[in-house]
Amino acid sequence: LLCLTTPSRAGDSPRRALGMGALVALGLFGKESAVTALPLLGLVMWGVPWAGAPVRASRRALVIAGVVLVAWLLWRLPLALHGDDIPLAPRRPFLQTLLRTARFEVQAVRHALFPWSVSPDRWRQPDATFSWVAPFLSLVAGVLLLGKERRTRLPALGVGIALVAPLASSPLLRPVNEYADRYFFLSVLGGGLVSRETHAPFHTRYAELMRTRMFALVDGYLASTSAQLRALRDGQGVTHLLIRRSHYQVAPHYFAPFEKEIGATFAERRAAGFAALRVAPAAVLFQDDSFTLIDLSRI
Repeated sequence: LLCLTTPSRAGDSPRRALGMGALVALGLFGKESAVTALPLLGLVMWGVPWAGAPVRASRRALVIAGVVLVAWLLWRLPLALHGDDIPLAPRRPFLQTLLRTARFEVQAVRHALFPWSVSPDRWRQPDATFSWVAPFLSLVAGVLLLGKERRTRLPALGVGIALVAPLASSPLLRPVNEYADRYFFLSVLGGGLVSRETHAPFHTRYAELMRTRMFALVDGYLASTSAQLRALRDGQGVTHLLIRRSHYQVAPHYFAPFEKEIGATFAERRAAGFAALRVAPAAVLFQDDSFTLIDLSRI
């Protein structure tokens, strides 16, 4: 988006166009939610009129980016239609899907403007009601009205980004987890435009919480006693644990700072043996040559 909406000395050169195609490919094949870049581009051109001129002058880059997008769709759509082993939420009536999407969009704006609460994982949501329609339509109408005035275009653009950015993770596409903080990371960019602040404090708290949970997982995954497994269950709300048995022969690897913690815990508890390998048969829900799925409620 930055490359397209910023005037370039290179103009619409083949090198710049190929670079744009590479960026689009990197985004789409790296994270499929990058497909929202297309509606975001339209939103930026609407909210920042002067950004439209560099985009319209980048015809070659737009063609290359379009070819990449079509190639990605030709690969991704058949894969999705024939089943790609990605768990999805159950199919729901169309009206309920729209109501859930309205609720999702309102929550996206709330997280963008007030990113104070952190919860990487959320419980399955109940059915949405018509009470979410009015707040959603109010937000859309607010964006359209504020966008007409030059002095209010920036907050309009911010709220618009908060609405559009997470659409690829909305209930329209049936993600198995209807809410997850990672869905709203791009929305926070819109919140930053409204408040003119970054989301660093939110990201710090999120990272700290994830680090705490990861250390708890290491302690439970490499538990040497049943009590340590129960601590993972009771302290973190973990109901099932999927283990790879080869991890108990050689310490598994992970990035810092967890690599050191994993190695130290593995070395400390190896002599006593690992509790996950000694669970009662009644606690084993599934097992094959490599993996074991453990029901921690039966520990």
